[in-house]
Amino acid sequence: MGRLTIVSVKDTVNVKGYDSCIGYSAWTRKPAVQDSGLIRCLKDAGAIPFVKTNVPTSLLSFESYNDVWGRTTNPHNKGYSPGGSTGGESALLAAGGSIIGVGMYSDLFFSNSRNGRSWLSPSTRSF
Repeated sequence: MGRLTIVSVKDTVNVKGYDSCIGYSAWTRKPAVQDSGLIRCLKDAGAIPFVKTNVPTSLLSFESYNDVWGRTTNPHNKGYSPGGSTGGESALLAAGGSIIGVGMYSDLFFSNSRNGRSWLSPSTRSF
């Protein structure tokens, strides 16, 4: 990354000192004891994780709602959902709240002035 870059991460990613409850109230107040491999790599590259984003309970829904954090709505139209699983990342990027967001371990989202976000899913054939 070359310079300090703030990144948002999906709630499934362990960040030392913070919960990764994926919407289960029973998993709250149990902070991670160490950073995940992904977070260690991001920090080594100069990134600063600054927020964890909402997900549906157990990641099994088409919208990002859970009893811990509530419902994530589309920042452009509250009547619509930004989707499930990585909906919190999607909404944050669309609102301009983050430059780079990490969804799953293989998905990276970048803010994009044309449509709100761009998606990169690296694979062995993309390099």
